[in-house]
Amino acid sequence: MDATRSVRGVVLAGGYPWNESTFDALAPRVLLQAGHQPLIAWALSWLEEAGIRDVTICANPATAEPIAGFVEDTFPSLRATLSVDASPRGPAGCVKDAVEPEPARSCVVVDGAVVPTSPLRPLLDRHWEQGAAATVVAHEDLSCGAGPALRVPSGTYVFEARALRLVPDRGFFDIKENLIPWLYSQGEAVVAQVLPGSCPRVLNSGTYLAVNHWLVERLSGELEAPEGYVSLGELVAHASARIGLGAILAGPVLIGPEATVMSGATVVGPASIGARSQVHSGALVSRSVLWSNAIVRRDALVDHSILADHAVVEEAGTLVGGVRAGRRPSAPERNSESGRVLDFFPVRARSTV
Repeated sequence: MDATRSVRGVVLAGGYPWNESTFDALAPRVLLQAGHQPLIAWALSWLEEAGIRDVTICANPATAEPIAGFVEDTFPSLRATLSVDASPRGPAGCVKDAVEPEPARSCVVVDGAVVPTSPLRPLLDRHWEQGAAATVVAHEDLSCGAGPALRVPSGTYVFEARALRLVPDRGFFDIKENLIPWLYSQGEAVVAQVLPGSCPRVLNSGTYLAVNHWLVERLSGELEAPEGYVSLGELVAHASARIGLGAILAGPVLIGPEATVMSGATVVGPASIGARSQVHSGALVSRSVLWSNAIVRRDALVDHSILADHAVVEEAGTLVGGVRAGRRPSAPERNSESGRVLDFFPVRARSTV
């Protein structure tokens, strides 16, 4: 019998804005677009690939409805339930509430703003071999140079049912600040597993851009292109995207469905152009993330920035190191420069960039 059948996945997808910045106002963190899908999709895929089918998503009133619709449409193989925390209960409190109705042998807890990279099954096997009540997962940060690698918490844990019995039924209860110390005080085994590779996590606009850059680089290299996309060297583009014959694409670039990069435009990667977004002639988009329906007009410059849905950078405008929210238009905006269809080619027909 597959041991993962007795494991429940728990995705922490609540979270509240830490400040009133433009970035935090764009969307709940787990629903931010990363590699042309919401961040939470990477955690759910990680659980699904390990054979875990029972998953509870801990959300708050602001995130519950959009998450429920996305999971139902995108992960039909998961037996996903939603646990809505209105208190708030804190991470440990949310996990207890999520698993208590149907206790499992173990539960894997992952932050919905994390992109896990290490296989889950070896992690579970090691947790069981050590007889741990809790396993804290960390990754090595090798960016410190010649010195010893730093161990960085990954926002991922494995808990046995007995560990969660220490969590009160009411009130706020954290994992790192409350549950782990309590387990130590009760003589329970708490172990750390340091896994190879990175475990990117979105905390702010800077880490969000870094995660997107990393994902675009992986999608143009080691990862398989998403369904409907075509890999052409460092370019990964949806089959419905339109790329001008005179467009310049340098470095890893991800272009979404029905997006348009016009002749004379330049995109320097790592960069992500979302569905139905437009980069007009003479414009330069560099190291940036465009969500859906964003527009960068003629001769504009966008560098190391985030354009949310329907955001616009006007003709000859400049956005460097910024975040721009958008407003949904009352009617779809026409692409005034896309009438010359002969200037474009089908993505599927292209062999080089």
